[in-house]
Amino acid sequence: MRKPHKETVIAWILAVCSVAVAAGLAYAITLVAAPIKISLNEKDFSIQCLFHEETIAYSDVQSVSLSEEYKSKTKKGYGGQAKEFGVYKNGELGSHYRLTYTENDKNYIICVKKDGSAIVFNQKTKAKTQELFETLSDKINGEAQA
Repeated sequence: MRKPHKETVIAWILAVCSVAVAAGLAYAITLVAAPIKISLNEKDFSIQCLFHEETIAYSDVQSVSLSEEYKSKTKKGYGGQAKEFGVYKNGELGSHYRLTYTENDKNYIICVKKDGSAIVFNQKTKAKTQELFETLSDKINGEAQA
Protein backbone atom coordinates (compact mmCIF):
# COMPACT_ATOMS: atom_id res chain seq x y z
CA MET A 1 0.00 0.00 0.00
CA ARG A 2 1.31 3.40 -1.03
CA LYS A 3 1.53 6.36 1.32
CA PRO A 4 -0.30 9.48 0.17
CA HIS A 5 1.83 12.37 -0.97
CA LYS A 6 2.59 15.02 1.60
CA GLU A 7 0.82 17.63 -0.57
CA THR A 8 -2.37 15.53 -0.68
CA VAL A 9 -2.48 15.20 3.11
CA ILE A 10 -1.92 18.94 3.54
CA ALA A 11 -4.65 19.71 0.99
CA TRP A 12 -7.14 17.50 2.87
CA ILE A 13 -6.26 19.08 6.22
CA LEU A 14 -6.73 22.57 4.74
CA ALA A 15 -10.09 21.58 3.21
CA VAL A 16 -11.38 20.19 6.52
CA CYS A 17 -10.19 23.30 8.40
CA SER A 18 -11.84 25.58 5.81
CA VAL A 19 -15.18 23.80 6.24
CA ALA A 20 -14.91 24.05 10.04
CA VAL A 21 -14.10 27.78 9.89
CA ALA A 22 -17.01 28.40 7.47
CA ALA A 23 -19.43 26.55 9.76
CA GLY A 24 -18.19 28.51 12.77
CA LEU A 25 -18.63 31.81 10.95
CA ALA A 26 -22.16 30.88 9.85
CA TYR A 27 -23.04 30.02 13.45
CA ALA A 28 -21.55 33.30 14.74
CA ILE A 29 -23.43 35.33 12.13
CA THR A 30 -26.67 33.64 13.13
CA LEU A 31 -26.11 34.49 16.79
CA VAL A 32 -24.83 38.03 16.35
CA ALA A 33 -26.08 39.46 13.08
CA ALA A 34 -29.64 38.19 13.16
CA PRO A 35 -31.45 40.25 15.78
CA ILE A 36 -35.16 39.89 16.39
CA LYS A 37 -36.64 43.18 15.19
CA ILE A 38 -40.12 44.32 16.17
CA SER A 39 -41.44 47.43 14.42
CA LEU A 40 -44.65 49.02 15.70
CA ASN A 41 -46.36 51.02 12.98
CA GLU A 42 -49.61 53.00 12.88
CA LYS A 43 -51.95 50.16 11.78
CA ASP A 44 -49.74 47.08 12.09
CA PHE A 45 -46.52 45.68 13.49
CA SER A 46 -43.80 43.61 11.87
CA ILE A 47 -41.53 40.93 13.24
CA GLN A 48 -38.25 40.06 11.53
CA CYS A 49 -35.53 37.55 12.16
CA LEU A 50 -33.08 35.65 9.98
CA PHE A 51 -35.57 33.31 8.27
CA HIS A 52 -38.91 34.90 9.12
CA GLU A 53 -40.65 38.16 8.36
CA GLU A 54 -44.29 38.83 9.17
CA THR A 55 -46.55 41.89 9.32
CA ILE A 56 -49.70 41.69 11.42
CA ALA A 57 -52.49 44.28 11.42
CA TYR A 58 -53.55 45.29 14.93
CA SER A 59 -57.17 44.69 13.91
CA ASP A 60 -56.35 41.02 13.08
CA VAL A 61 -55.02 40.26 16.57
CA GLN A 62 -57.42 38.13 18.62
CA SER A 63 -55.34 38.30 21.81
CA VAL A 64 -51.97 39.35 23.13
CA SER A 65 -50.56 37.98 26.38
CA LEU A 66 -47.40 37.89 28.43
CA SER A 67 -46.06 34.68 29.94
CA GLU A 68 -43.17 33.80 32.24
CA GLU A 69 -43.53 30.03 31.94
CA TYR A 70 -43.49 29.37 28.19
CA LYS A 71 -42.26 25.91 27.19
CA SER A 72 -42.28 24.23 23.79
CA LYS A 73 -40.60 21.61 21.67
CA THR A 74 -38.90 22.26 18.36
CA LYS A 75 -40.66 20.97 15.27
CA LYS A 76 -38.54 22.74 12.69
CA GLY A 77 -36.22 25.54 13.60
CA TYR A 78 -33.02 26.74 15.16
CA GLY A 79 -32.20 26.57 18.85
CA GLY A 80 -28.94 28.07 19.95
CA GLN A 81 -27.25 29.67 22.91
CA ALA A 82 -28.67 33.14 22.17
CA LYS A 83 -31.85 32.68 20.11
CA GLU A 84 -34.51 30.18 19.13
CA PHE A 85 -36.60 30.65 16.04
CA GLY A 86 -38.72 28.46 13.83
CA VAL A 87 -41.85 26.34 14.13
CA TYR A 88 -42.42 25.04 17.67
CA LYS A 89 -45.22 23.14 19.39
CA ASN A 90 -46.78 22.97 22.84
CA GLY A 91 -50.09 21.85 24.34
CA GLU A 92 -51.57 25.32 24.75
CA LEU A 93 -50.70 26.92 21.38
CA GLY A 94 -50.27 23.88 19.17
CA SER A 95 -47.93 24.51 16.25
CA HIS A 96 -46.72 28.13 16.26
CA TYR A 97 -43.82 30.33 15.18
CA ARG A 98 -41.26 31.33 17.81
CA LEU A 99 -38.65 34.13 17.71
CA THR A 100 -37.03 34.42 21.14
CA TYR A 101 -33.83 35.36 22.89
CA THR A 102 -32.85 32.56 25.25
CA GLU A 103 -30.98 34.82 27.69
CA ASN A 104 -34.28 36.44 28.73
CA ASP A 105 -35.32 35.56 32.33
CA LYS A 106 -37.48 32.42 32.60
CA ASN A 107 -38.36 32.58 28.90
CA TYR A 108 -40.47 35.72 29.41
CA ILE A 109 -42.44 36.00 26.15
CA ILE A 110 -45.23 37.81 24.31
CA CYS A 111 -47.81 35.64 22.55
CA VAL A 112 -49.97 37.07 19.77
CA LYS A 113 -52.89 34.98 18.50
CA LYS A 114 -54.58 35.63 15.16
CA ASP A 115 -56.61 33.60 12.68
CA GLY A 116 -56.21 30.39 14.69
CA SER A 117 -52.42 30.68 14.76
CA ALA A 118 -49.90 32.15 17.19
CA ILE A 119 -46.52 33.80 17.15
CA VAL A 120 -44.29 34.00 20.23
CA PHE A 121 -41.47 36.52 20.63
CA ASN A 122 -39.53 38.56 23.17
CA GLN A 123 -36.71 41.04 23.59
CA LYS A 124 -33.29 40.49 25.16
CA THR A 125 -34.39 41.44 28.67
CA LYS A 126 -37.49 41.05 30.80
CA ALA A 127 -37.81 44.86 31.13
CA LYS A 128 -37.65 45.42 27.35
CA THR A 129 -40.17 42.62 26.77
CA GLN A 130 -42.52 44.14 29.36
CA GLU A 131 -42.21 47.58 27.71
CA LEU A 132 -42.87 46.14 24.25
CA PHE A 133 -45.89 44.22 25.55
CA GLU A 134 -47.42 47.35 27.10
CA THR A 135 -46.89 49.43 23.95
CA LEU A 136 -48.20 46.65 21.69
CA SER A 137 -51.26 46.11 23.94
CA ASP A 138 -52.05 49.84 23.86
CA LYS A 139 -51.88 49.89 20.05
CA ILE A 140 -54.04 46.75 19.71
CA ASN A 141 -56.62 48.06 22.20
CA GLY A 142 -56.60 51.48 20.52
CA GLU A 143 -57.28 49.87 17.14
CA ALA A 144 -60.11 47.77 18.61
CA GLN A 145 -61.79 50.91 19.95
CA ALA A 146 -61.40 52.82 16.66
